[in-house]
Amino acid sequence: MSVTVSPFFQASQPPGLPRLLDVQPFPTSDLKHDEDNLTLSLLAHLSHAMLQAAGWNADVAGALVNSSSMVPLESIDLPDWGDYLKTRSFSLTETPSSQSTVTPQIFDEILESQPTRKQQGVYYTQTDLARYMAEQAILPCLWRMVKATNASLCGVKTAQKLLTQSGENYIRPASKFGTAFSLPSTISSGLVHPPQRAAWNHPADNSHGLPGEWWRDCVARRRWVETQINQLAAGNFNFPDDAISANLNLWQLTCDLLLKCPTETIALWLNTLQALHILDPACGSGAFLLAAVEVLLPLYEICLKRVSAGETPSTQLPPRCEAVGQMVRHNLHGIDLSPVAVEACRFRLTLRWAAELQACGWAGRTIKKTRGSFKTLKLQRVALLAC
Repeated sequence: MSVTVSPFFQASQPPGLPRLLDVQPFPTSDLKHDEDNLTLSLLAHLSHAMLQAAGWNADVAGALVNSSSMVPLESIDLPDWGDYLKTRSFSLTETPSSQSTVTPQIFDEILESQPTRKQQGVYYTQTDLARYMAEQAILPCLWRMVKATNASLCGVKTAQKLLTQSGENYIRPASKFGTAFSLPSTISSGLVHPPQRAAWNHPADNSHGLPGEWWRDCVARRRWVETQINQLAAGNFNFPDDAISANLNLWQLTCDLLLKCPTETIALWLNTLQALHILDPACGSGAFLLAAVEVLLPLYEICLKRVSAGETPSTQLPPRCEAVGQMVRHNLHGIDLSPVAVEACRFRLTLRWAAELQACGWAGRTIKKTRGSFKTLKLQRVALLAC
């Protein structure tokens, strides 16, 4: 039996995505439900194709994306989509190698193309913004958890020592932008003689100022950086609160700390990481949760490597693969009004783990060991409906 649906992609859909055909619309009462089912099937087909392209056999790839619930492509009156899947190459990496390569980012495009996205509040969060949000939300909480568990072993003293010895390394590049260059004489003269600051009320040169900065803003930022460096060198700060307030690179500082701290501190951090739960109450296609993976992955990897140092090598997963598996199975949770968004998020986290296994060369020889773990990968499947 052929299944047909009404279109739910806007006319301004992303280039390259086939348009869903309006051949025989479902009844209005069933329209949303059936379009959701079709969208879920398309997401599953795309995930299945990416997994097979990465070396996973068809049976295991089908189990990972629950292909039993997919509507077969041949049963859907969507010839454009069938051709689309057959004429594209697929990759698990987020960055496409060519315009014809389909990556997990396509899930963002599909959700962005739904005509109901504005009513549902669906908006794409850029990768760099999601990463910054994840750092600012997760790391302060993680530090407070570790400190509350054991203040003497959490590594605060080591972190303070790092900030005192090389504090400038933890001031963000955007804050330090242009500080390596001396100010033009027309600007620097105003530092000593305030009446000569007329030139400060003009846009700063590209070599000195950030986009949109005027010279007055640029000078204030340079003064702030100088003050921060002096305070860090003098040890005049309370960690971690002052580091958070000063917008220091707490992620880099934490990585450096874990490389230098004693084994007891590593064990404390690893236990805290494993106990961490991160919930995105409007997960969408998973931008924030994927950013959380990138924030936590180096911390996990350092801890796992140091804990296993000196042990006899075994057939267990490499630290990076084990870390991503731990996160997507236990640390990350998401809910959303849209069941399609929740499933897209689940697929993207599954593909992120599969990409790590592929990068480590374990995609082919650990299928039996990881299949069960993949099948347990579930976000909270909750679709909240308005009354």
